[in-house]
Amino acid sequence: MRAARFRVGLAVMCALALHVPAQAFSPPRATSYKQLSPNEKYVFVMLGTDDPDDVFSKVNGANSWELRRDYPQSGLYTNDGSKTPLWTVDWYANSVEIASDGVHLIRFMWPGKRLTHEAFRFYANGQLVRTYEIGELIDDPRRCGEVADAPGNNFLLWRASGQFHDTKPQYTLATNDGNQLVFDVRTGEIISASRPRRLRRALWWGFGLVAAVVVVIVVVWDERRLRPRKLAPRS
Repeated sequence: MRAARFRVGLAVMCALALHVPAQAFSPPRATSYKQLSPNEKYVFVMLGTDDPDDVFSKVNGANSWELRRDYPQSGLYTNDGSKTPLWTVDWYANSVEIASDGVHLIRFMWPGKRLTHEAFRFYANGQLVRTYEIGELIDDPRRCGEVADAPGNNFLLWRASGQFHDTKPQYTLATNDGNQLVFDVRTGEIISASRPRRLRRALWWGFGLVAAVVVVIVVVWDERRLRPRKLAPRS
């Protein structure tokens, strides 16, 4: 009887142990933070779900619960102590970039591995403008590398750097596979792109096509050259 109970208990423990790693990985807790625009004229406030007693989450020297106390809603504010938002958002993001114009923002989505995973979203005055998937931005995932922040949860390191322009409504993005893309932040459209991988691929395809045409021409010419000539009948 004891042996049977022991075996049952061992089986239950093994099942629980096998079940834990299979659980889906969830992103970190939504922590409140604030971020200044490059010209320091605006401040974007992102309110999370912090416990008022949480003293471990500090951003810019202020406890995150203080942000929830001082600001009524997630959104953009003038950096002069104002508590009235210029515009607000109803979502949470762990990472954003804001422009100095007080209008445009990029919301980076939670990292993923698949090329169909959302990479980021363009916003204007808090309203969605355009969404991009990872596969629309990179051409060679093997050059991007991967990072595992939890067992079985790998994601692509596709982004190298990015920056809003101060003098024109544009955003320049560099990817880890060597691409450089320039976006019109008003529409989210790509207005110029440098994609070395695509260029090399196109050159190779072009070279292959030219080589194939040359081979066909040579074969046809040899067949005609080696074909026996018909002699004209004697009169």
